Amino acid sequence: MVRTSLLVGDGPLGPAGRSTRERLVHDPASGARPERLFSDDVRCPVHVADPAGALLELAGACLGGMFHCAGADADSRLEFEQLVAARDGLASRLVGAERRVRSPPGPLQVRLAGQETRAVRLAIRA
Repeated sequence: MVRTSLLVGDGPLGPAGRSTRERLVHDPASGARPERLFSDDVRCPVHVADPAGALLELAGACLGGMFHCAGADADSRLEFEQLVAARDGLASRLVGAERRVRSPPGPLQVRLAGQETRAVRLAIRA
Protein backbone atom coordinates (compact mmCIF):
# COMPACT_ATOMS: atom_id res chain seq x y z
CA MET A 1 0.00 0.00 0.00
CA VAL A 2 1.27 3.47 -0.90
CA ARG A 3 0.01 6.60 0.85
CA THR A 4 0.69 10.02 -0.56
CA SER A 5 0.03 13.65 0.31
CA LEU A 6 -1.13 16.68 -1.66
CA LEU A 7 -0.17 16.25 -5.30
CA VAL A 8 1.22 19.01 -7.50
CA GLY A 9 2.06 18.99 -11.21
CA ASP A 10 4.25 21.12 -13.43
CA GLY A 11 2.05 24.15 -13.85
CA PRO A 12 -0.84 25.59 -15.80
CA LEU A 13 -1.76 22.86 -18.27
CA GLY A 14 -5.44 23.77 -18.38
CA PRO A 15 -8.09 22.69 -15.87
CA ALA A 16 -7.84 19.00 -16.76
CA GLY A 17 -4.06 18.98 -16.21
CA ARG A 18 -4.05 20.49 -12.74
CA SER A 19 -4.34 18.73 -9.40
CA THR A 20 -7.34 19.45 -7.18
CA ARG A 21 -5.24 21.78 -5.00
CA GLU A 22 -3.90 23.61 -8.07
CA ARG A 23 -7.46 24.10 -9.36
CA LEU A 24 -8.46 25.52 -5.95
CA VAL A 25 -5.69 28.11 -6.36
CA HIS A 26 -6.64 29.02 -9.93
CA ASP A 27 -10.42 29.24 -9.43
CA PRO A 28 -10.49 32.00 -6.77
CA ALA A 29 -7.54 33.80 -8.35
CA SER A 30 -9.53 34.10 -11.58
CA GLY A 31 -12.59 35.31 -9.66
CA ALA A 32 -14.56 32.10 -10.29
CA ARG A 33 -15.28 31.53 -6.59
CA PRO A 34 -13.79 32.53 -3.22
CA GLU A 35 -11.45 30.10 -1.51
CA ARG A 36 -10.12 30.46 2.00
CA LEU A 37 -6.55 29.35 2.53
CA PHE A 38 -5.92 27.50 5.79
CA SER A 39 -2.80 28.42 7.74
CA ASP A 40 -3.09 25.59 10.29
CA ASP A 41 -3.72 22.60 7.97
CA VAL A 42 -0.28 21.05 7.30
CA ARG A 43 0.66 18.46 4.67
CA CYS A 44 3.81 17.37 2.80
CA PRO A 45 3.10 18.12 -0.90
CA VAL A 46 4.72 15.88 -3.49
CA HIS A 47 5.10 16.06 -7.27
CA VAL A 48 2.66 13.71 -9.00
CA ALA A 49 5.50 11.92 -10.84
CA ASP A 50 7.08 10.75 -7.58
CA PRO A 51 4.25 8.53 -6.29
CA ALA A 52 3.66 7.29 -9.84
CA GLY A 53 7.31 6.25 -10.14
CA ALA A 54 7.29 4.77 -6.64
CA LEU A 55 4.26 2.63 -7.50
CA LEU A 56 6.03 1.27 -10.58
CA GLU A 57 9.21 0.52 -8.63
CA LEU A 58 7.34 -1.15 -5.78
CA ALA A 59 5.25 -3.25 -8.15
CA GLY A 60 8.39 -4.43 -9.93
CA ALA A 61 10.14 -5.23 -6.66
CA CYS A 62 7.23 -7.32 -5.32
CA LEU A 63 7.51 -5.66 -1.91
CA GLY A 64 4.69 -5.68 0.59
CA GLY A 65 3.80 -3.32 3.38
CA MET A 66 2.96 0.32 3.86
CA PHE A 67 4.98 2.92 1.97
CA HIS A 68 4.62 6.68 2.35
CA CYS A 69 5.39 8.83 -0.65
CA ALA A 70 5.25 12.47 0.41
CA GLY A 71 7.38 15.55 0.01
CA ALA A 72 10.22 16.36 2.37
CA ASP A 73 8.80 19.74 3.43
CA ALA A 74 5.74 20.23 5.62
CA ASP A 75 3.71 23.21 4.39
CA SER A 76 0.38 24.60 5.46
CA ARG A 77 -2.25 24.60 2.74
CA LEU A 78 -1.78 28.38 2.69
CA GLU A 79 1.98 28.09 2.08
CA PHE A 80 1.49 25.37 -0.54
CA GLU A 81 -1.18 27.33 -2.40
CA GLN A 82 0.93 30.51 -2.25
CA LEU A 83 3.83 28.62 -3.85
CA VAL A 84 1.56 27.32 -6.63
CA ALA A 85 0.06 30.79 -7.13
CA ALA A 86 3.49 32.45 -7.30
CA ARG A 87 4.70 29.81 -9.77
CA ASP A 88 1.67 30.47 -11.98
CA GLY A 89 1.72 34.29 -11.61
CA LEU A 90 -1.39 34.52 -9.40
CA ALA A 91 0.02 35.42 -5.96
CA SER A 92 -1.50 38.88 -5.63
CA ARG A 93 -5.07 37.71 -6.34
CA LEU A 94 -5.57 35.05 -3.66
CA VAL A 95 -8.07 35.28 -0.80
CA GLY A 96 -6.65 35.72 2.73
CA ALA A 97 -5.76 33.06 5.26
CA GLU A 98 -7.85 31.67 8.07
CA ARG A 99 -7.84 28.76 10.50
CA ARG A 100 -9.73 25.59 9.67
CA VAL A 101 -12.34 25.92 12.44
CA ARG A 102 -15.61 25.23 10.62
CA SER A 103 -14.36 22.78 8.03
CA PRO A 104 -14.80 19.03 7.76
CA PRO A 105 -13.24 17.13 10.65
CA GLY A 106 -9.85 15.60 10.24
CA PRO A 107 -6.27 15.96 11.40
CA LEU A 108 -4.61 19.34 10.97
CA GLN A 109 -1.03 18.03 10.94
CA VAL A 110 -0.40 15.16 8.51
CA ARG A 111 3.28 14.37 8.04
CA LEU A 112 3.90 10.99 6.47
CA ALA A 113 7.08 9.26 7.68
CA GLY A 114 8.95 7.74 4.78
CA GLN A 115 11.61 5.53 6.37
CA GLU A 116 10.41 2.38 4.58
CA THR A 117 10.17 4.23 1.29
CA ARG A 118 13.68 5.66 1.63
CA ALA A 119 15.00 2.24 2.69
CA VAL A 120 14.15 0.79 -0.73
CA ARG A 121 15.73 3.86 -2.34
CA LEU A 122 12.70 5.15 -4.21
CA ALA A 123 13.32 8.46 -5.95
CA ILE A 124 11.28 11.10 -4.11
CA ARG A 125 12.09 14.78 -4.64
CA ALA A 126 13.33 16.67 -1.60
